[in-house]
Amino acid sequence: WCGTVYDEGPGYGNDWNQSLVFTHQVADPAIGATVSWTATLRNDTEPNYDYTHLQINRGGEWQDLQVLDGELLFQVDETVYLDPGDYIGPDADEIQLRVRFESDGAWSDEDGLWDTDGACQIDDVSVSVDGVLIDFEDFEDQVSDRWHQVLDPGVGDFAAIWIGLEDLDPCVSNYSPQLAFIDDGVVVPGTGGSHCITWCYGPGGYIVNNTGGRLGPEYHLSNNVLSPVLDWPAGCAAADIRYDWYRHEELGAASVWPGIGVHWGVRSTVDPVNHPIENQAFRDRDSGATYGGPDYHRRHEVVTDLLYDDRVQVQM
Repeated sequence: WCGTVYDEGPGYGNDWNQSLVFTHQVADPAIGATVSWTATLRNDTEPNYDYTHLQINRGGEWQDLQVLDGELLFQVDETVYLDPGDYIGPDADEIQLRVRFESDGAWSDEDGLWDTDGACQIDDVSVSVDGVLIDFEDFEDQVSDRWHQVLDPGVGDFAAIWIGLEDLDPCVSNYSPQLAFIDDGVVVPGTGGSHCITWCYGPGGYIVNNTGGRLGPEYHLSNNVLSPVLDWPAGCAAADIRYDWYRHEELGAASVWPGIGVHWGVRSTVDPVNHPIENQAFRDRDSGATYGGPDYHRRHEVVTDLLYDDRVQVQM
């Protein structure tokens, strides 16, 4: 079962990325193999936005066999032929299958905008190679020897504080410490860093990662930072947020403009013990596209209506 339990019952959350992976080592990696996969799967996701993927790893690239959304009962029945060059692993002798679920940033059980019983359930799973049954799993003993949960590491957390960032604002410069999401190859090890293409803002000519970080070019950076959990001051009736940010996004040709947007959100709770703020959904009024510049821009938003009336804690 792919899901969790909220105060209102079972379901799944926003920005979910979770996988169940099966791995088998073939006897002779110089010979291709026919892989057959059957199972029963019940899907319960927001249609057209949140998806369950049935995949096979072909030479290091995950290939979709089926993509499911909405509420349905589905009989998995897939047969795929792999060439010797399609195997993966340190010795290039492994077959991998995966059930992966991912959701977008809103409309789920977490924010209360879409009600489910969890993303999916899978049972009676069998895998055969060249007609020989390799594994059958019905989970009746409450464990699985061959199917393992894998939490996606994401592209990486590039958030860090930097000093002396460059800019193209003709009126303002800011060499004081600033928060940014620059890939210098150190903040997230293993990327090699992302070097400047057109404009160089970061120290040493490094910029925001543009190659999918640790997950590869098919992915994109979606990074955030949280304020401390703030106690609501007694006697206060309203709240606003204000921040400065440097923007340089004109939404022009893809070969020139990076396609970077900024989003903010606030959340609150009236009962930190029984309803921790970590379980509350962020609320915002973002249009989804923030562009302009190059310049430093002051953002000011009154957010009182986005907070619970009897709030005792807030977070941005």
